[in-house]
Amino acid sequence: MTLSSPTGRLARWALQIQTYNLKIDYFPGKCNVVADMLSRPECSDKQTCELQTVVIDVPSRTAGELRTEQLKDLELKKIIDCFEDIKKSVDFANWTERGYVLNQGVLYRYSSHSEVDEAQLVVPSHEREKNLKLHHDAPTASHYGADGTFSRISSRYYWTGMGKYIADYVKTCTECIRYKATNQKPAGLLQTPVPAQRFESIAIDLYGPLPETSEGMKWIFIVEVCTTKWVELFPLKQATVKECALTLLNEVFLRYGLPRRLLSDNGTQFVSAIMQQLCYVLNINQSLIPVYHPQANPVERKNRDLKPRLAMMVEFTPYLKRFRRNMSQIKENIEKSQDRRKAYADKSRKPSPNFKPDDLVWVKLHPLSKANQSKSSKLMPRKDGPYVILSQKSPTSFIIARCDEPDEPLGAYHVSALTPFQNVIQNQSPVVPLRRRGRLPNQPSVSNESPGKNAKISKITPRLRDGLRRCRGRM
Repeated sequence: MTLSSPTGRLARWALQIQTYNLKIDYFPGKCNVVADMLSRPECSDKQTCELQTVVIDVPSRTAGELRTEQLKDLELKKIIDCFEDIKKSVDFANWTERGYVLNQGVLYRYSSHSEVDEAQLVVPSHEREKNLKLHHDAPTASHYGADGTFSRISSRYYWTGMGKYIADYVKTCTECIRYKATNQKPAGLLQTPVPAQRFESIAIDLYGPLPETSEGMKWIFIVEVCTTKWVELFPLKQATVKECALTLLNEVFLRYGLPRRLLSDNGTQFVSAIMQQLCYVLNINQSLIPVYHPQANPVERKNRDLKPRLAMMVEFTPYLKRFRRNMSQIKENIEKSQDRRKAYADKSRKPSPNFKPDDLVWVKLHPLSKANQSKSSKLMPRKDGPYVILSQKSPTSFIIARCDEPDEPLGAYHVSALTPFQNVIQNQSPVVPLRRRGRLPNQPSVSNESPGKNAKISKITPRLRDGLRRCRGRM
């Protein structure tokens, strides 16, 4: 192939450039540092980068339009009339001392405290909220705090009571409450009830799953006596409600008697109908800790460090406290220890808000990332609402529900997870609705119908039940 008779690609190129009056000079590739037009690949429309821009409509008004809006405000109209008729006005000197000036019929103000020596446009009352949303809610404003928003607005605008107006607006901003972290102390002072009897209250929990043993055990069922700190650990093959109920019945109640109170978290094993029925038949008050507040269950501490905690707390070994009948010294040591714990814990907490039934609150969320739905927990709201308070379960926990479904409680929440709802927006609904946790506090009804494959749990004979009740509190 020669250039006198090109073929293939060279022939097609020769046909395309015949329409141009040009001279082709050979240029070696190693010298072609900056490629010319013919050496560059053709750009395709599919490779064009699309850019997303944020468009904000910033109104630009004339002096006449600004004056018209200011005259609609009776207070500003009074000041403007004072400047336009100086001879008849007696308040002219007062407004001048406060920094007000009239320029082309528009009212401005000069502030000696302003960082920038520029005139501040006096904003009429009906445009203050619009101005504030532009400097706080707009995408370029980034929802600054009260001080940052005030600094941004005060550099160009002014109105009476601007600082309090901005602080109140930022305080009730829905997006700020939902997404921003709070630096305040959590609410709810430490509660330290001291049981009067040795076996009055016990706490239970599940720990695992753990590496499977040779016997097939993967879970540990923990039982702790809240008064004496006596702890027993029971290995389980499966963390089912049947295993937990049988362990309580056979290994705890039949050996030591019945407690008056059974404390646990909101795990599915403990809030099931079988566990609820077992406690009702044996006349045991089942208590569930608030949702997402494991600090209320003393067993959680044993999961981390059991033996050193017992030695430091009451200076008695669990074995001696188990079989010794003298409770006075044990109770005194527990009270002293709890007083020290309360004094230390309350330093980093504040008193609980005075919530009442029918009050609206924000609820702290615990979102999870979902890769299949392109959701990241870091970009999801931290709080959501409003929710309504139905009743007070304890000094630091409240039962809440959705505003549109007040008859269906969502569970008990600790006061540290609740924030007073102060938004004025009507008909607002949660963005991430909470799902129901725990169960209703109503007592179950004991029927003669078979509950299914776990029927052995609920078939407690009257003789066995009476025997268990007679030995209540023996431990």
